[in-house]
Amino acid sequence: MFAALVLAAASNVAPLFFNDFGGNWTCGNAQYHSQWSITSPDGDYWTIVQYGLDPKHPGGTAYVGWLAQENAYVYNDYHNDGSFAQLTAPEPVNGTWIWTGRYYQTGTKAPDMQPYITWKVSDGKIVRTFAKRTPGGKIVPTGNDTCTRR
Repeated sequence: MFAALVLAAASNVAPLFFNDFGGNWTCGNAQYHSQWSITSPDGDYWTIVQYGLDPKHPGGTAYVGWLAQENAYVYNDYHNDGSFAQLTAPEPVNGTWIWTGRYYQTGTKAPDMQPYITWKVSDGKIVRTFAKRTPGGKIVPTGNDTCTRR
């Protein structure tokens, strides 16, 4: 009985990311624009995020899904330049997804352990903010962008 309840809870949580962000988007700000596709093949537990090339911001592919053992979403992001982000987020609060974890930038020796990224749908757009957490826990903004449906 308990296993059935856990499975039912996980199946209710699993599609939240796709339900919030699925579709085709143009994302960017004053510095760049990129085409995004967020899909979840029929019967697939994972959501696939593919983002297009921009000379200053290479594209890549991410896989997002609910990992019941961690009680969190995982966002494993493979950048075409060789960088890699391994982020997690709890269930969203008031529609805001907060991603933290590690970012392994190509050409650096140690991972960035302080990313703090939020995603939220507002007025039909995805609003993303990028920040760093200081050792004292302060959130320092580093940038943002917006995605609109195409």
